[in-house]
Amino acid sequence: MSEADVITIHKKAICPRCGMTVEEGGKMFRSLKMPNKYVCMTCAIMEHEELKKKRKAGLGKP
Repeated sequence: MSEADVITIHKKAICPRCGMTVEEGGKMFRSLKMPNKYVCMTCAIMEHEELKKKRKAGLGKP
């Protein structure tokens, strides 16, 4: 993940995937499933794990 995929929040923000509030100074990450949105760290990790499982099963991109 590059620095362009991570943003620092300057005001409170809400994760569009889970509804969790990200406080000022927190970081949000570019979503792998919703490319134009940023999600909280928990959702970013879950999306990454889901993609790893799909790749391992041979269903995703190589």
